[in-house]
Amino acid sequence: MKNKTLLIVFLSLLALYGLNRFFSGKGDRNFDSALIKVDTAAVSTIVINLSQPEAQEISLKREDQNWIVSNGQLNVKALPEAVNSLLKNLSLLRTQQIAASNPDKWNFYEVAEAQGTQIKVYQGSQLIEDFIVGRFNFNPETGIAQGYIRLAGENEVYAVDGMQVMNFGQGFQAYRIHELIKMKREMIVNSFSCQFADTTLSFSKTNGQWLLNNSSLMDSMSIENYLNVLRNCSIENFADDFDETQASRAHYATLTLAGEHIPTPFVIDCFKDNQRQRPYVLHSNYNQETWFENDSAGVFKQLFLDVRSLLKKK
Repeated sequence: MKNKTLLIVFLSLLALYGLNRFFSGKGDRNFDSALIKVDTAAVSTIVINLSQPEAQEISLKREDQNWIVSNGQLNVKALPEAVNSLLKNLSLLRTQQIAASNPDKWNFYEVAEAQGTQIKVYQGSQLIEDFIVGRFNFNPETGIAQGYIRLAGENEVYAVDGMQVMNFGQGFQAYRIHELIKMKREMIVNSFSCQFADTTLSFSKTNGQWLLNNSSLMDSMSIENYLNVLRNCSIENFADDFDETQASRAHYATLTLAGEHIPTPFVIDCFKDNQRQRPYVLHSNYNQETWFENDSAGVFKQLFLDVRSLLKKK
């Protein structure tokens, strides 16, 4: 009888311990840590409302095999890697514990509607997830990052792995394609030309040697170094306000690259607008819907100034 009484007391204490672990958010297999549950393959739209540093609404919409990002003024093809990273973090999002259960703590954790980043996830026209991402903390000593989330319509604030929510607050530019040109590994340039207003420089490779205008022998190593830089060119700044209808008047130069496994030559046009802070506007047939702006020390130099310097290395 005594043993039976001890067993009942032990089981009661064990149950109380389990309940405490559950409600504190520190339980193990009994604690449902899946905070957001989405089938990423079925997600059709993600709407992101940023409150800081300035209010901005971004939408990501699936169209066939692509995603389109919009800020209400521009609708452009989204960078696949950025969208896939967002979807992956949505699918992995787990809560570590309940940080607060009282609305009085919302401001502290920055999950009030006017503070945090609100994420809405749709499957077709159906809203399947709606939550606010708030405060982000990083401890440099431990290397641990922690974020806080509140589900719309609920009081609880959940602590989550901060690394999984870092990209939730990214702005419109983070989802855009910054590549002016990108070559696949198997693409090999064996001819290119740069057309300026006063001259055209044509380079071609024959029997392993580079020639200028089919006559002057060039320094092959310098040519290859020049081309290696061009294999992947990305630019940070966009020229969304550039008037495309006036482009012909501002045309500065054209670079064309052709070769093996390049079905359509890459064509990069440069325009000069002295009224801009960054006067050079670049556009390519690789990323046709985007216009970039650059200064004389960036990609513009690598493309159009460095090509002239090749003439000194014949």
